[in-house]
Amino acid sequence: VQYRNIPTAVTVNAVISALLCLALWDTVPAERLFGWLAAIYVIAVTRYLFWRRFTARAVTPATTPFWQRMALFGSGINGFVWGLGGIILYAPHSPESQFLLLITQFGMGAGAAYCSAPSFAAVIAYILPSVVLTSIPFFLEGDSVHVTLGSMLFVFVAAGGIIATAQLGP
Repeated sequence: VQYRNIPTAVTVNAVISALLCLALWDTVPAERLFGWLAAIYVIAVTRYLFWRRFTARAVTPATTPFWQRMALFGSGINGFVWGLGGIILYAPHSPESQFLLLITQFGMGAGAAYCSAPSFAAVIAYILPSVVLTSIPFFLEGDSVHVTLGSMLFVFVAAGGIIATAQLGP
């Protein structure tokens, strides 16, 4: 069940990350954009290849824990790299770029909560690093607006947890 949304998730990751880099082209150095985008694409390709391997084999009770760990790890590393993007792609001189980065992180977190909902641990593995890391530059700005935005990211973690729990059912 954890793997059924992988093709959509990796496609969305690839498209949204590329669009984000295009939009930030004038405010973030190209080497940061290309480095981060390359990391996102390596993760997307790796997750897709694992999905292909998963769908080509019969899953048995003995192999289930392996596939669960791989899904959890893939979600976590993806969230970590998106969170690093929240730091690396942050443009202190451009409120517009900050807003775009923030709204993208919210959207990706919401998508992760939905796509990974069959596994609460996978949802949290994505959302926690993406939110904690992304919030750092906002808190470091120190003004009330940025601190509020950073705080809202943490509220989002709670909401993502509730959404994922609701998807799992009773």
